[in-house]
Amino acid sequence: MNDGLELAASFSLPPNQKGLCGPGRVDWKDKKKLAATMRQFRAPYAYMSLIGEANGLEPFDYEVVEAFWIGNKMLSRVERDEAAAMICRRFVGPGLLSPKRALTLVSALPRKVYPHHSFHVFYIGSISGVLKRTRTQMDACRVAWGKIGSVGRTSVGVKYRPLELKENGKRKENGEGRKTACLSPRLSSARWAFDSSRFSPAPGEVAASHWGVLAARLDKRQEKNLEKYTRINVGLFGKRPKEED
Repeated sequence: MNDGLELAASFSLPPNQKGLCGPGRVDWKDKKKLAATMRQFRAPYAYMSLIGEANGLEPFDYEVVEAFWIGNKMLSRVERDEAAAMICRRFVGPGLLSPKRALTLVSALPRKVYPHHSFHVFYIGSISGVLKRTRTQMDACRVAWGKIGSVGRTSVGVKYRPLELKENGKRKENGEGRKTACLSPRLSSARWAFDSSRFSPAPGEVAASHWGVLAARLDKRQEKNLEKYTRINVGLFGKRPKEED
């Protein structure tokens, strides 16, 4: 897949279909309508605009979309202050982050920010407050990768590294009060759904999923980058400011 708009839609659709974010309907056939729809996904479009501006490209350029959802060198060209300004400008408002919360988050940003999707999952969190931050929610929301083992009619069996939460050195499955997050050193089995009209997955391939739905095949470079930026940003979970009361 080398179409940036389609790649953006492939990753954006799973939460959309679950009613978690974005508009209610998506038209894949009409590119103009699809682009208009993708702009309604507030967080992804804000990040892709940020990355695009830093690299002199449009938000739906393939490399820009890849940078946000999978990861590539374009993330390094985004300055901390640019990311902070975007958060305060795009994520604050009625039903979103309060100005106080946004300022608290940006004031605690690390010196170098990589505005990958995992940064939003592990540091910013739900800007609408709809989703409770649990291990299960974050593991589903972050872009995961795994090797396909078995292929069914509408789902594949994969091996992947799940997210773990720890508090005081002990593993904690769900709930608030956790201190750190990390990827498990052990592989676990999972099943990811896929759209057979768009994908023909095969055993041995490495794929990425969002909310338990296969979104893209990954080559070795992409797999390496996705792991790299996920591991960088998962470390921010334990450093993010406490939620407002």
